[in-house]
Amino acid sequence: MTRLTIIVPYSVDRSQQQRGVELLEDTLVSVLEHRPPSCQLIVAHDGSYADPYALQGEVEYLVDRGSRSRVDLINHALPQSTSEIAHILAPGVLVKDDWSDGVEQLFRDSRVASASPCIVRKDAPDRLVHLGLEYGGGGARLLVAAGRTVSDKRCQTAVALGPSLTAGFYRVDSVLAAGGFAGCVGDELADLDMALTLHARGFRSVVAGSCRVVADGESDRAAGFHGGRCLERLFWRHLNHHGLVRSFVAHPLSVLGRAVGDIPHPGSVLQLFGRTLAWLEWSTHRQFRLSLQAAETRKELEEPAATLSIRDHQAGLSRTHLSDAPRDSRRAA
Repeated sequence: MTRLTIIVPYSVDRSQQQRGVELLEDTLVSVLEHRPPSCQLIVAHDGSYADPYALQGEVEYLVDRGSRSRVDLINHALPQSTSEIAHILAPGVLVKDDWSDGVEQLFRDSRVASASPCIVRKDAPDRLVHLGLEYGGGGARLLVAAGRTVSDKRCQTAVALGPSLTAGFYRVDSVLAAGGFAGCVGDELADLDMALTLHARGFRSVVAGSCRVVADGESDRAAGFHGGRCLERLFWRHLNHHGLVRSFVAHPLSVLGRAVGDIPHPGSVLQLFGRTLAWLEWSTHRQFRLSLQAAETRKELEEPAATLSIRDHQAGLSRTHLSDAPRDSRRAA
């Protein structure tokens, strides 16, 4: 088994394809130059990348022409991992020598399911993009230490709910057992949704203080109709995270603050419309919360968990069949 699987998902609009290819190839060059030993490198793409430098052999290309998002591509690649740990890197992220050293040690604790690297800005190397994600009481996606000065102390002592899909380490079995990343909350919020899901299932996330990667800035906002719908879905899926009273008090203020912040852009109205439609999906959200509660109970009783498969999770279905047993056991079965 390899020590680390690196997954780079690539899917862009045709209007941005040239820029997207440049970002992807920047990341591939960076990883290949500083590749750790016993490492698997996967590029999951939608068929729009032609591999002009013939890297097949050094890079595994997984093509899923039906994928419409980064989340789809990541979910397609995760089951192909030959390592217990997957490192997801967005195109454009750069790595340095020994960037993954020490990560394996963090995952020796079976309760740790994810880890956040220290993401440093390309245009300001002394500033952080962030150190991971947190979840606001009203349902907001928050970036830990965004824009703060890089320091060893800050990187070593920071606490985060989970990593972002810009650059994050995950225990593959834990993510698969949780049903994979949820496409229903969009590429912008799937990382936070996974962080909340793993937390509810009894897992921990840590900040890998010695791991540094370089990236452009990252927005913590999901805007417009699609963004509003995804934000509202996220809130109702994880209503219990902060407690019902705090959530119900903080949520209207969060919604109002985002709407006012978008004025005079028409996205303000569209976001509220998207939220309204997502609220009408309350039965699906309730079903998901019940599945989390059941999984948490099984964890406490130390029983095998049964959760949604990746495809069922994306489709919002309720049948459960994927075991929480280690992946080697599943293969043997």
